[in-house]
Amino acid sequence: PRSVWDVFHRWQGEVYYTVLRRPLSQDLPRGVYLLSRFEDQPGLDVTGLFWLENVTVGVAHLCKGEFFEELLDLLLSRPTREAALPPEGLYVLATGPVYPSEKRNRGYRMSTAAYCAFIDSDAYPQPDWLANAFRILAQNERIGCVGGPNHIPPGSPLLQRIGTRILFCKLGVGSFPSRPVDGSLLEVKEMASSNLIVRRHLLVDLDGFDSSLLTAEDARLCFQIHHAGFKVIFSHDVAVFHHRRSFPWPFLRSIFRYGHDKAWLLKTMFTPDKSYYLVPTLFDLGLLLGGLACAFFPLLRWPYGIVLALYAAAVGWQSLAFGSPLEFLLGLVGIPATHITYGLGFGVGLITKNRKSKT
Repeated sequence: PRSVWDVFHRWQGEVYYTVLRRPLSQDLPRGVYLLSRFEDQPGLDVTGLFWLENVTVGVAHLCKGEFFEELLDLLLSRPTREAALPPEGLYVLATGPVYPSEKRNRGYRMSTAAYCAFIDSDAYPQPDWLANAFRILAQNERIGCVGGPNHIPPGSPLLQRIGTRILFCKLGVGSFPSRPVDGSLLEVKEMASSNLIVRRHLLVDLDGFDSSLLTAEDARLCFQIHHAGFKVIFSHDVAVFHHRRSFPWPFLRSIFRYGHDKAWLLKTMFTPDKSYYLVPTLFDLGLLLGGLACAFFPLLRWPYGIVLALYAAAVGWQSLAFGSPLEFLLGLVGIPATHITYGLGFGVGLITKNRKSKT
């Protein structure tokens, strides 16, 4: 084979590849594990990558090959002791139709490592990703997990770039509350599982991710880590590059789901310091009720118009920071669309019944 990816693609009848259908409770050989949904054609829907040495790396989310080659080559060819594995150390474990959160759970339960690192299949790490994370975790045993930025990959198309810019700008989804600790490190309330390194003993103690959630399972885990007396740390040095869904429809569908699952989460874990999650839904209600009120009370039209004008000015100012004229125009549409979509998803999540765990 010319590359690790060639090994990965040569599924049936090759000595490099083994499908494991044994129960997870049995001892498994050391190696790289690809947790796949389909037993008959594992390569069609690979959503987990784990290796069982000093660190376990878990890759989650649907993967049909668009970006996974990029990630797999980086992880498995990296000259570190954790990743220096022979081709015969590559295994596929069929999991059936479960959420990525459950695949992560099965991965950490298979592992004997001190740390479990999670990354999405449409992301890839910087070369010093794990080294920087280990250094931070070693500084303080009360640091329960560490993550960092999800940068825009070089060469990403415009409609992917704009989604990332909206997600992480202050007016889009916004910056989560943070507190500086130890110089450049920030203590935050939550981190995304697309870039998250966790002490394995905490995953064991907290029973891992909530497998009933498609999204927001990472926020729930971080809230539990805080409650257990540990810190959730953000570091700019623990960075990955992350391909985002394209704007508008794929991006907005994911935003709706984020809002929906965050509402499910907060129905059981709400505290006043999480009130910022309510802002998009309150914005939607204000937009709707304010418009209706203006129809019946003309005196409210001026205040309502002034508020809308100030909001439009803020959106325009934020969009200017995106850079190019096309990104500016997409920001003018995308930021309000993101607010409305997230708010609608959150509202739907509040009034619908939570699913039971799929674990």
